[in-house]
Amino acid sequence: MPALTYSVPACGPASSSLAQLRRGGSCGGPRDGGSCQQAITGPLPVPLPGIPFFSKPGLTEFPDWMFGEWDVMAKYAAFDTPLGAAFVDPSFLEAARAPVEQGGLGSSTSYKMRLFSTLPDTWDNNVRVTLGLLPHDAVVLDRGFNTAQTTNAYLGYTAVEESVYSTREPNLQTVTFSRTDPNGRALPPKKIELYINNTASESGFDSEGRQTFYTSDLYRQALFLAGDTVFTDYEVLNSYTLLGPGVVQGKQVTAIYLDPRQPRFFEADGRAVAAYGYDLQMWRTPLAETASVFLRAKACVETPKGFTQCM
Repeated sequence: MPALTYSVPACGPASSSLAQLRRGGSCGGPRDGGSCQQAITGPLPVPLPGIPFFSKPGLTEFPDWMFGEWDVMAKYAAFDTPLGAAFVDPSFLEAARAPVEQGGLGSSTSYKMRLFSTLPDTWDNNVRVTLGLLPHDAVVLDRGFNTAQTTNAYLGYTAVEESVYSTREPNLQTVTFSRTDPNGRALPPKKIELYINNTASESGFDSEGRQTFYTSDLYRQALFLAGDTVFTDYEVLNSYTLLGPGVVQGKQVTAIYLDPRQPRFFEADGRAVAAYGYDLQMWRTPLAETASVFLRAKACVETPKGFTQCM
């Protein structure tokens, strides 16, 4: 496979190999105190992020300029096996070598993404309410909606029957898949439980002084199939750079780790064995004329409870 190049406008040099997209820091998490910016621009292979022992991961709070519904174009820009192809399932390599029209390198996928405002169930907010003060609101991901959107987009049909997530239990998400395929044929039951074991984020600026927001999420995925359960550990790192009102440019790196039951687990020593890189282009979904004129809103979004919020 030819050497891959992958530009990182959010920080670092104008062009680098995918192996320079990650570093051993998990956005200031328990791993080694590294920053999110370093995590996206540093070298692979990287150690698996640690899991907090004394607290559950909380909600990632995004800047206000990320509020709303977004139209996202994600380009599959790079694939790397930092420890060598022997550590990776052959199907991963085949998928990376697939033609563009079959979802291989260079292909693009479109989907929608939502962020809404909520009152986090945090210690600070509970104290403020007890004292008679107003709690702080926060802009957060609509993980249930977003997961259904991306899954359906990459699979090419409405594959998700239900995607459940609650901000009251921010470290667990459940995805139930449809029992029929695009041709109406019956499928066996399939369900995923996503355990969000570590989250971190930070705000910063890119080399041109533009506002940039970095996030890191560590997942353990339990895939329940007929008579079998498959576990996968992976980390998703994102950078979002504000180019102008309602326009964001981003990067996404997904690092895959081995499960203890997989061959070469101990040889991998907790380091990533595969990494996927995506270029993100995001445009805030245009408002209806009534919202922009009568509500004087710059952005509106439907919440998980079916209400419309505007900012």
